[in-house]
Amino acid sequence: MELNLKIALPGGRVERIKADFPYEGSPLGFRVLVEGKTGLVVGLSDDGQVKEVVFPDKVPLTSEKNLSALKDTAMLYGLIPWLLLWELLPSEWNWKKERFLMVPLSSFVGLDQRTGRFLDWVAKNKRVKEETAKKRFGLQFVRLLLEKGFLRVVEDWSAVNVEVELFSLNLPFDVALSKLKKTKNYAERVRLLSYLRERLYATREELKEEGFSSQDLQFLVSKGIVKVEKELMQNFAFSPKSQLRQSSISLIKSIQKPVLVVGSLSRLLEHLVLLVESALSENKSLPIFCFQNSTLLYLMRELKPLFGDRVVSLSSFDSPRQFVKNWFLAQEEGRVILSSRL
Repeated sequence: MELNLKIALPGGRVERIKADFPYEGSPLGFRVLVEGKTGLVVGLSDDGQVKEVVFPDKVPLTSEKNLSALKDTAMLYGLIPWLLLWELLPSEWNWKKERFLMVPLSSFVGLDQRTGRFLDWVAKNKRVKEETAKKRFGLQFVRLLLEKGFLRVVEDWSAVNVEVELFSLNLPFDVALSKLKKTKNYAERVRLLSYLRERLYATREELKEEGFSSQDLQFLVSKGIVKVEKELMQNFAFSPKSQLRQSSISLIKSIQKPVLVVGSLSRLLEHLVLLVESALSENKSLPIFCFQNSTLLYLMRELKPLFGDRVVSLSSFDSPRQFVKNWFLAQEEGRVILSSRL
């Protein structure tokens, strides 16, 4: 069905586009890929310019009710509504068409050392942005390899790669304590080290939420007691030794229909499995919110073998494309949805 659509783009601008809408019902709330950018259908128009568009999702990202509430909120605070919309949406939804380098060669024999090393780097990383390569190795060098046919450019849709800082102990715990003697804020720094020992790793955001001082964290990093590594969330490989350590106190408390599960997961996992089995037997979905990412990883490792593809996660550790896929899977009935801070 051909419709004239109002499409909100990142930055708050609205385009009027005439396009075929491939699904039944209202197009409001659907994402649209158009001219290398992602937009969101926010209304209908009297006219529109014909453009080639793609609707990447089978169901809308949001509803007409939510769009109306957002417009009211923006008006109340004097904000541009569609600029506010894209500021609120996670970056995983904002796909962009970018240029990536590919290596058509299968062997680098006979090439000089610099060229061979560069092509090997591109081949191993698979999706290297053209601009990234030019900044790192030089515009003329990359352009020459493209002209010689050693490289080729392909265009593909890409979501924002979010880089996360991961903090962990760099020394055995007792050695780390010995290096802290006679320093300021000793008790707080010991508490921070104890937290990292239990969690194995933590993001800066998690440490801040736990009340740890950024100055204490920086001090421990500068002394080599704590190490920091930067990883792309979708590429992060978790250690199988990342066991959740919690208090041995256990509590199961019913609050009307929801159930609050607090305490040692190793003791409560059996009860949690019964809750999941009960929900799935009635083809109902069961959302499980985890306050710590390590909790989510623990549950995913325990529940996935038992319930298979019916277990989905909504976490910042999912790749952007997997996050989008899981978002829509979570709308279906008979799913176990594990979520944590995004």
